[in-house]
Parts: sequence; C-alpha cells; structure tokens
Amino acid sequence: MQYLELKWRNASEMADLRQEVYIRAYTAALKAIPERTKQFIFAIARNLLIDRARHEQVVPIEASGDIESLDTAADAPGSDRIVGARAAPFAI
Repeated sequence: MQYLELKWRNASEMADLRQEVYIRAYTAALKAIPERTKQFIFAIARNLLIDRARHEQVVPIEASGDIESLDTAADAPGSDRIVGARAAPFAI
C-alpha cells in the first residue's frame, strides 16, 4: 500500500503495518463485507497509523525516573500559608 509508505516514516515497519491492515480487514469482513472496500481499507490504514502514533507518544514510568526524588510540593501547606490563613479573618 503506497498510502502507508507515504504516511509512515519508518520504512522497516511497512510489512508489519500492511499485515496488520489485512488482519483488521479480514476480522471485520468476518462480521460483514463492506460495501466500499477501498475506502474501508484506507480507513483501517489511517486508524492503524493513528494508533501507532499514539502508542509511540506513551512514556513508560521507568523512563521518567525515580518519582520520590522529584522536587514536588508536599501535601501539607507551608508555614507562610498557615500564618496567612490565620491572619485572613482579621484582615477584614
């Protein structure tokens, strides 16, 4: 399929993508034969490329490093927030 070759940047995955399109088309055809086959195949290929692109954007938790070592805000408010909250009713 030239569509896959034009739209996908990694040429080494073409055979796998083509096979996945055929598998999805065959699985869908077991339920019902599509009336417009060419458009159906293009829709499958487009959806497959979207799925692959989304999957590549996922960052595994291991790649983000040690979460505990990150400088994140604690659950408890800081001393300045406590003092400010106590003084707020008297400011009116």
